[in-house]
Amino acid sequence: MQNETDFDSVRAWSSLAVVIMGTFLSMISSTTIGVALPTIMNVFGATLDTAQWITTAYALTMAIVIPVAPYLSKVFSGERVYLAALAIFTIFSTLCAFSWSLDAMLFFRIMQAIGGGMMSPIGMGMVLSLFPANKRGAAFGVFGIAAMAAPAFGPTLGGYIVQFFGWRYIFYVNLPFGLISVFLALKYFKFGKRIPFPKFDLLGFISAAIASGLILYLLGKNQQLDWNNPLYTYMVIIGIGAFVFFVVNELTCESPLLDLRILTNRNYGVSTVLTIVQSLMMMSISYTLPIFLQNFKGLTAMQSGEVLLPSSLVMALIMPIVGRITDIAGIRGTKLIVGLGIAISSVATIYISFFMNVDASVTAIIVISSIRNIGFGISMMPARTLGLTDIKQADSQSATAMSTFIMQFSSSISVAIMTLMISSRVNSNYANATAQLTPFNVPFNEAVKNLTANFINSGLSAAEASSQALSMILKNIYTDNYVLAIQHSVFVTAFVGILAVFLVPLFKQKESSATEN
Repeated sequence: MQNETDFDSVRAWSSLAVVIMGTFLSMISSTTIGVALPTIMNVFGATLDTAQWITTAYALTMAIVIPVAPYLSKVFSGERVYLAALAIFTIFSTLCAFSWSLDAMLFFRIMQAIGGGMMSPIGMGMVLSLFPANKRGAAFGVFGIAAMAAPAFGPTLGGYIVQFFGWRYIFYVNLPFGLISVFLALKYFKFGKRIPFPKFDLLGFISAAIASGLILYLLGKNQQLDWNNPLYTYMVIIGIGAFVFFVVNELTCESPLLDLRILTNRNYGVSTVLTIVQSLMMMSISYTLPIFLQNFKGLTAMQSGEVLLPSSLVMALIMPIVGRITDIAGIRGTKLIVGLGIAISSVATIYISFFMNVDASVTAIIVISSIRNIGFGISMMPARTLGLTDIKQADSQSATAMSTFIMQFSSSISVAIMTLMISSRVNSNYANATAQLTPFNVPFNEAVKNLTANFINSGLSAAEASSQALSMILKNIYTDNYVLAIQHSVFVTAFVGILAVFLVPLFKQKESSATEN
């Protein structure tokens, strides 16, 4: 790792700028496409299930290629692999814009994800090698803008591009920034020497690809799958089996694809758990709030994106500042900052869980979400930085790749968990509520009678009016219980966040470990 005595500030920050730009493009490309799917469906005459593979294939490919990043970095050097990944991403982003069919776009998206999937873990490893320990907090804080905040900007940015320029410009916009990044990389990157190809963990790669591909696919498509079909049961068995084989293989292999033994490092292990918890808590709102705003507040996709934008900007602005503060504060001070940030985000999430109802003020939602993201902004990257304090140079790429892989997985799993909690809760609540709608329920009968009279006065027949009255009451009951289910699920994630605060003291405070080279 970099010593303070031989630290080249210009090269380090210039290289970091390239890393940030490339990682930003990669991360935001996974979310901007979502708002363009309806347009793409019309252009290519595709169904929603087919068109969704444009986003699903991108996420699956990224998950599969992430574990390969450390091996390639070891052979070719991180800078050389990052440059190649950036070039691949830029070229196939442009080709996506020229797609003449959905099949062509799917192929180009997969190739685009091969480049995009490698940039984030390799970029984090480069930060470790470029910056000495006392400057990594600021570097990771700036890097966090791309890694953490970029996906939140995606829907809003994608909505503006589609509305004013057309869906193809979602991909065209990557070309100039990609070319600028390639030029700067050639100017500022210091390319290491190539080494002979070491033994490649082929079994680890195959098992990781099968496990991550199947598990992420099943989690992403959970609500659309027919679980009476034995095919999906077999996929679950194969996916879990491949995952177990991967873990055993990585723990026993001499040259593992991902060295899972790094998880026994206390700081790294605590950081990994906090990453998973924070991903769950962050996705609890990122996933449910757009649904709430569009389905229950009547906002359009563009308007809901605008509601989410201020809180994303707050997090992006605060991350570099907090990164610099953690450099000065040291490990002890950083632990306090991380604990404070998790506490703020947890309390704000609890408040949102009670506040999220059909009468909620959009302005208040923006304010509370911004306060919540202040908590994430001052805790997420510092927690990951603390996790890397004891990681040696030889393990840096493996550690950052595993961290990125876990974050990708935890985000996908978090969405699946939220979907499961909400659906099970709303079905249970709705069943209990409708079971009370009997002929002996006086308030229910009065409500039906009054609504029926109103519909009759508006010109409907008695039978139609009675049917409309009952339908409206059932719809209102379902809406109320769906909102309550969202509130409950969000509260559960916030409670988990509160528990995570008690893990922060487990970070080692041995300052000398941070300066290890």
